[in-house]
Amino acid sequence: MVAHKGTIPLFTPWKGRTPMNTVGSALRGMWLLIATTALLAQNVEEVNDYVSHSIDGNTVLITCQGTHKVRVYLCRPDIARIEFDPAGEFYLKAPQDELFTKFYEHRENADLAHYVMDTDWPAVSVSENDKGDHVLFQTSEMSIRVYKSPFRIHYYDAANSMLINKDADDSGMKCFNGNENAGCRLFLGKEKSSTEHFFGFANGNRGFNNDFTCDYTGFYEGANPDGWYYDSSYTYGAPFFYSTDGYGIFIVYDEVGGGWSKSGREHVTRFDMGMNSPDRYTFYHHQKVHKGYKQYLIYYFIKGPSWGEVIDHYTDIVGKPVVYRKKFFGVSAVHRAPCPATVNEAAARKYRSDKYPLDMYIFEGCGGCTWWGYCDHDLPLMQGHSWFADEGHEYWNGSESKNAAELIDYFHERGFLVGANMGASYQNRKDEAAVEYIVDHGFDIYWRDRMFSGRTTHTHAKIPFESFLKAFDNDTSRAFIRQGWATWAAPRYGPHHVGDMNNLPMFVKAELAITLGGYPYGQIDIGVDEWWCVGHSLLAMPFYHLSGTGRTPQPWTHEGRENRRNNYRKWMRFHESMVPYLYSYACRSSIDGMPVWRHMMTADPKNPATWDKDYQAYVGEWLLHAPRNGKNFSGDDVSVWIPEGTWYDWFKGDKYTGEKTIAYNVAGYQLPLFAKQGAIIPVGPEMDYLGEIPEDPLTLRIWPHGNTEFELWEDATPVKTTFRCNHSASQTAVVIPGFPGSRWSPADRKYVLEVHAIHKPEIVRRTTTDLAERSSLAELQGQSEGWYFDETYPEGKCYIKPGAGGASGCVVYLSYDGNIDPVQTRASGNGPGLKPSTVCFGDRTCTVTFATDGFHRLRLMTPQGRLVTACEGAGRQCYQIPLNLAGGMYLLDMSVGNKRLILKVYPGMVSRIPL
Repeated sequence: MVAHKGTIPLFTPWKGRTPMNTVGSALRGMWLLIATTALLAQNVEEVNDYVSHSIDGNTVLITCQGTHKVRVYLCRPDIARIEFDPAGEFYLKAPQDELFTKFYEHRENADLAHYVMDTDWPAVSVSENDKGDHVLFQTSEMSIRVYKSPFRIHYYDAANSMLINKDADDSGMKCFNGNENAGCRLFLGKEKSSTEHFFGFANGNRGFNNDFTCDYTGFYEGANPDGWYYDSSYTYGAPFFYSTDGYGIFIVYDEVGGGWSKSGREHVTRFDMGMNSPDRYTFYHHQKVHKGYKQYLIYYFIKGPSWGEVIDHYTDIVGKPVVYRKKFFGVSAVHRAPCPATVNEAAARKYRSDKYPLDMYIFEGCGGCTWWGYCDHDLPLMQGHSWFADEGHEYWNGSESKNAAELIDYFHERGFLVGANMGASYQNRKDEAAVEYIVDHGFDIYWRDRMFSGRTTHTHAKIPFESFLKAFDNDTSRAFIRQGWATWAAPRYGPHHVGDMNNLPMFVKAELAITLGGYPYGQIDIGVDEWWCVGHSLLAMPFYHLSGTGRTPQPWTHEGRENRRNNYRKWMRFHESMVPYLYSYACRSSIDGMPVWRHMMTADPKNPATWDKDYQAYVGEWLLHAPRNGKNFSGDDVSVWIPEGTWYDWFKGDKYTGEKTIAYNVAGYQLPLFAKQGAIIPVGPEMDYLGEIPEDPLTLRIWPHGNTEFELWEDATPVKTTFRCNHSASQTAVVIPGFPGSRWSPADRKYVLEVHAIHKPEIVRRTTTDLAERSSLAELQGQSEGWYFDETYPEGKCYIKPGAGGASGCVVYLSYDGNIDPVQTRASGNGPGLKPSTVCFGDRTCTVTFATDGFHRLRLMTPQGRLVTACEGAGRQCYQIPLNLAGGMYLLDMSVGNKRLILKVYPGMVSRIPL
């Protein structure tokens, strides 16, 4: 039995790292060789040969020779959880048991293990067929072959004809069991195809300014016993990856897992994605034995083939992100340095009077923050509950101090949200107490930063998040926990911090590294140089540091750098105007798990040209973003790879057809940003903070192509508006549905349409009323309605002010031949069309359609009355409500106008709505 196949190279540089000297390389190789030899001396237990199996519901229990057992649990037809226990005991409880997520019952903090959802998976139909040398188990989505001798598991498509993934021929699942001191080692070996590449792991920050990794093919991690990542890195990624062969794997360990711990290094996870053998990849995990219990191997196999399908299922397993309030997606800043309240008050006034956009102001060092050498003062802001100060204590030690609540009120009155940053000094404190104080004093955000301890790597986000939920009456939209570096596989607990990186040389790659591991978006600091402002304008949550110690001062203190101040204003206002688009995709991640920023690979995994494009990103489905960063520029030229299809320069209108690489000149701090043909992009007015003015008018920038749509999430209620564009050679029709109003926009909201890349129309009509052509854009801007065609703009652009809209909705037609072909004013949702007022309750979503006019509301609740979601709107609408707990009965409370109906709904139910 061998643990590694082939010769171990001693001097191979590690991909994704700053190249190290040959001595370091030799030491790594020697360590690996010694470790491999040590493993062979252990009590190696490979899965023994198959004997028999039984099926109970979704569970296939396989008995092997001796005490070995393997359990295959089918979460869905395309998700299988595989467990191997040499002792055959499976002390982990079955998935339907309430303690399922408490993976290690013997651990003192077992109740804190949380990174797999306690999901009541729906029933899965599975057939069995003994083929002689293997047993075939088939669902509607995939076939699983369990080979008897040697024991191996192979995954095929539903027809059992195309291989997706298989255990390596010479090594499948193993356990290396030692005594209590030696611990146990788990091993999983998989075959790697010649064209296969791997993306994932959410590696995040690698120690401030180090490089990042997106494509892990040929990569080896963990030879240094510092934990999941080599050297003193601070973020521990998720042990999850996507293969370009069309599947994903999630390795499950305990709540410490690869946790970084300076003493003992008891829990170390390593992986080899084809470095030591090009036709195999392996996972290896070492854990001390605790109280007589031995760990056993658990992993999830997720069938794709698309990256979107795999990430959707992975976030089903670990939990979808919540829908946050729109305000959280404005511009954030953290102020690091002790100073009097008067200084902070002056900063609040300065941001507003000099029009520097900012939405969230976070105080760093709340609570003593002794881990900063220059921050060793006795900061008594938060010291109740044994570590916060008394209730009325003054805020910092200024001559005109205020207590915390008064200072927070001062910021709230000026349109800021206010946050508190707790540093590593308090990683083992009681988060419940901190959250109680934060909520009582009016803080809006809790930032848990620098959680280095292995004990906190999975819990420091969960505890305050759930405490926030309790404090805010289970309003998930307000439970904003900004995670600090060490939480992995927990996207449902808030945005992940990806910094610190001075001037952000790798910030695009850093953001992509996080989103490839299942996080919907990250937060990166430090700014505020010119290129930070340009590149961060399209992050979902742009973030920068302020410091009175010379690191990053307030934006107005850059003496002699007026361009820096102006760039901050320009690009952060641009961000605020793009929030309607960014926020919609951030919210949609709660349904499909798809992040806001997406690697080029995610749209075309089989295309090798996408694999190394780490310095540009899709933003949502319709935008391509390639700011100057990392290694993508030479002088004033940025290298941009244009994907397949037709793309248009957002700012200049120039047309590009992919695939090809272009050099884009960014002199003067310009941003390479491209819209895909077919795009409908909602753009709000520029403002200095969200809520300063209503999102009125709302501009729709449209590049017509075929029939496309965009679902705008107006707020967290949620109110959603679906815009459609139907385009042909003879006309373009833009459908603007009725809008009931939201927290951010009035019901009589006006619209401006910018329709790009078209010929000049002969007629522009609002439903049945022809609009007047204006002689110039200036004239149109002075009118309440009309249109103007700019023939000088590349490819042509038509500006339209339809006038009416709002609650009633309208259709805007652009006719190129003088004829109008009316379109239906339905909201299309995600299907081919709306059925007459129906509810369809599926395994994963509840789809409700309203085919009547007027204002409507719906509330989906559990039988106990717990609210799952609430929606409201006007006119014909389609809502797709994600269900985290499939199965069972729900209550659907619906009303249209003054009519109300409460229905009991069940899985598989399709019913007309009698409203």
